[in-house]
Amino acid sequence: LLIRGIEIEIGKKHIVILNCDKEAENIKSFKDVASYKKRKPDVLILAPHPFVFSPKSLKSSFLENIGLFDAVEMTVFSNIIFNFNKRAEAIAKKYGKPFIATSDTHFLKDINRGYALINVKEKTIEEVLNAIKNGDFQNKINSMSPFAMAKYRIKGVLNTIRPNTFRS
Repeated sequence: LLIRGIEIEIGKKHIVILNCDKEAENIKSFKDVASYKKRKPDVLILAPHPFVFSPKSLKSSFLENIGLFDAVEMTVFSNIIFNFNKRAEAIAKKYGKPFIATSDTHFLKDINRGYALINVKEKTIEEVLNAIKNGDFQNKINSMSPFAMAKYRIKGVLNTIRPNTFRS
């Protein structure tokens, strides 16, 4: 089952929209997200890595717009020393938002680091998104070590300088 999705930037902050259409490419503000969600209630809005040490993380924008999000990402970019999931999980729980593992794959070898086993009777987009919204899944996560996190960051910076040079 393939579900269309897009990771958009609003003020350089990331937001993921699942089950979207091409119109989602025009979203430029949180107000646009709210309007889009109202017109397309069958989408799922995910808050990816809301507190990871990155300018792309939502941080305060997450709480300011908590009502827009249907779920919160449990990021693999976290570990015992740098636990970026702790605050995200606490806020997800406080606001009744599902906390779901994803790989946020930028490098293909990381695709199995994080994922969710979603419980559905039928493999349809509607069933999958409803299961996520209802928290009917089990998270599987293999968090990054501090060394892997450093390596990941370095590769990300190098890919910004010379795209497609450092893929593994």
